[in-house]
Amino acid sequence: MFLNLLQIFKREFKSKQDIIDEIKKSITKNIINNDSIHMIEAVIHLTDFTARDIMIPRHQIDTIDINDNIENIINKIKTTGHSRFPVIDKEISKIIGIFHSKDLVGYFTHQDEFHIKNHLRKALFVPEIKKLNSLMHEMRLNHSHLVMVVDEFTNIVGIVTLEMIIEQIVGDIEDEYDSIDGERTIIELKENEYRIKGYCKLNELERKLGIKIEDKIVETIGGYIIKKLGRLPVNNEKLKINNCNIEVISADSRKINFIKLYTHRF
Repeated sequence: MFLNLLQIFKREFKSKQDIIDEIKKSITKNIINNDSIHMIEAVIHLTDFTARDIMIPRHQIDTIDINDNIENIINKIKTTGHSRFPVIDKEISKIIGIFHSKDLVGYFTHQDEFHIKNHLRKALFVPEIKKLNSLMHEMRLNHSHLVMVVDEFTNIVGIVTLEMIIEQIVGDIEDEYDSIDGERTIIELKENEYRIKGYCKLNELERKLGIKIEDKIVETIGGYIIKKLGRLPVNNEKLKINNCNIEVISADSRKINFIKLYTHRF
């Protein structure tokens, strides 16, 4: 298998798609299985996306204030279910570190000695235009599972977690804290602009955004787009549905992963 892959990459390719098409031929030769192809394709396309494309925007970040009392901090951790939090000093523009919820063990064993400032990890700041492949490498080198995303003026614009990048490769990783009704499927980027996961249910779009799309065959927005086009879309493809403009920002050979939905014109 290793030898065959080396033979593939000895060729000269003009585009990423040429590489993907060549690797797909290896399925028929039983060199690589179908599941591996999808992950290889996703890894190749990591360079197409930046931190801004997948980040949780500033206004949706759950933070911990260093000035807050421990009871409120514990309640924040319990209600959100997150494992890591940016720690601020009164306002989000003042990030002083990252707190891991597992360090609360120290509070329950030595309450009188515990203070959150003694358990802060260094915050890593990255530009919003940083490519995901480079970002993942930097996060691994710095042992960071959460980074702060900043714009060209160093203003905080969002956060990215290592899990969010890995999801671009292996698909969505649901855990016990992910909402069963799709709480994380719709993120408001700014007024009239939303990032939506492909598996978002059509009835959820209506419930949360007032966008009514009815179909007797498909249940998700990704499925509806594929049905409407009659094929899988390509990245950055645009279309219009019910007076909403849609841009496919991530799709692979199986499904639509993310779209951007605009309730105004491009």
